[in-house]
Amino acid sequence: MVRRMSERPPLPALTSRPTGPTLTLGLVLALTVTGCAAPPDLRGQASAAARAAPYPSLVPIEGLLAEAALGRLDADTVAQFEARIAGLQRRGAALRRQMVLTRSERARLEARAARLRPAAPRQAAEIDTRIAELRARAEDLRRQILVTDADRARMEAALARANGS
Repeated sequence: MVRRMSERPPLPALTSRPTGPTLTLGLVLALTVTGCAAPPDLRGQASAAARAAPYPSLVPIEGLLAEAALGRLDADTVAQFEARIAGLQRRGAALRRQMVLTRSERARLEARAARLRPAAPRQAAEIDTRIAELRARAEDLRRQILVTDADRARMEAALARANGS
């Protein structure tokens, strides 16, 4: 059978990712093309002051890390913070002294709070006792269910033996 040039088989579809030599060749070509680009022209971009400035001195990193660990709070900064804290505390105390509730409302709320305070620990103890009782009851029920299941299995086995013999 003679094939004509126009009867070539179709090219396979690219369904997988390139691997091995194909990938390596592609990366080399991409890096080569980008390496051929001209570097940007930075002449004239720096100001006169920047060009005249001396190069920075190189210092050991240990000293810089130790200085950073100490923090940057000096006595003036601490004094400013303490003054701000004192001012905010005064402002909070003044706000607490302002009457938001009337005297009768405040007295009624304080009386109700006084009645509830002693009741709260007692109620909490009662609730804890009730929870312990319910847990004990639940454990008893679990044991009864397990015993009932075991008994049921023994009875079914005995019935099977009786019917089989």
